[in-house]
Amino acid sequence: MRVLVVDDERLARKELISLLSQNDNIEILGEAPNVDEAKEKIESLQPDVVF
Repeated sequence: MRVLVVDDERLARKELISLLSQNDNIEILGEAPNVDEAKEKIESLQPDVVF
């Protein structure tokens, strides 16, 4: 599963990425600190799930 993590708090993003990285079936495509960057990354990366 291809995942994009979005949160305005850097530490929250890092914690979620750390937890998700423990699962071999999850590929972290990237992260975004706001909705504008998230929209761009969703369009370009086409993740399966956005947290």
